[in-house]
Amino acid sequence: MTTPLRIAVYCQTPIASPDHITVQRVTLVETLNRCCDVTPTLSVYVDDGYCAHSQNRPGLQRLLQAAEARQIDCIAVLGRQHLSTRTADYDELLRVLEQKYHVSVMECELAPARIVRGAA
Repeated sequence: MTTPLRIAVYCQTPIASPDHITVQRVTLVETLNRCCDVTPTLSVYVDDGYCAHSQNRPGLQRLLQAAEARQIDCIAVLGRQHLSTRTADYDELLRVLEQKYHVSVMECELAPARIVRGAA
């Protein structure tokens, strides 16, 4: 692959914590840069202090708009709980992203940082 992936890095915390957001962002960016053959084009979306029970989060809504506009190829998160804490909501979000927008979701672990799931 010679064209860089357009990856959306999504960081979320339920209680405002710039330090936790920074840890998520740095971990994801370092993991992606290490795992990709071609340095990806990254965009960062943040919801600091927003509960993942609801999709009413400004960063998530901008992320979904970018997916709909075909501006990203995949989304990287430290864990699925950052996209949604409810299984049914997460599954529906994945279905829409993958089937409608052709956007994959990658869940990355913190230690050691590695990609553990890539949507087909």
